[in-house]
Amino acid sequence: MNLLDELVLAGLPLPVEEWKFAATIKRKWAFDYAWPDQLIALEVEGGIWMDGRHVRGSGFMGDMEKYNCAALFGWRLIRVTPPSIENGHAFRLVSAALLGNNPTAEMFPIKLKKGKKKVKK
Repeated sequence: MNLLDELVLAGLPLPVEEWKFAATIKRKWAFDYAWPDQLIALEVEGGIWMDGRHVRGSGFMGDMEKYNCAALFGWRLIRVTPPSIENGHAFRLVSAALLGNNPTAEMFPIKLKKGKKKVKK
């Protein structure tokens, strides 16, 4: 099931797609999905495992500028990957934000393994 269908079934508001939030500073930045009345935004970060725009230097820096600007405007930004939308994780995060619920451990099930850095002698 996709995110929009899940929102409808839960009786939650649908987002505005491609919401431009920084026109007052003459930027064309847009969120993938936004709930402007609640200042909640969802960004779907694709291509993270195949050298996509979001993980290359200039794309990463551009996203940082965009996200920092959004934070200064008071937006709460949720970043997800396409699989997070497919498996319902994005819905759980968005619905918690829309309902004003605090985070729970179940919302953040992924624990990345930290590798030891090898020091060259």
